[in-house]
Amino acid sequence: MIRQATMEDWQGIAELMVALQNIHAAHYPDIFKKDARRNREYFEKTLASEHKRVFVAEIDGQIVGYIKGKIIREEESEI
Repeated sequence: MIRQATMEDWQGIAELMVALQNIHAAHYPDIFKKDARRNREYFEKTLASEHKRVFVAEIDGQIVGYIKGKIIREEESEI
């Protein structure tokens, strides 16, 4: 099931973010820090933003994935 994230999801998303961060850090240690974490305040601000959206994928009530996006409005291009 895919649904919009809520604050109840923040710890599950944070755990997945750390796992992903550690994969990046293993391959690019000069760019990514191992075990970097986002706190509750980060998620509160992100979920409250009118320009950001977070969705989670759930299997049997467990968060197994997430996606975060930011809405950016740009002027129409010439093409």
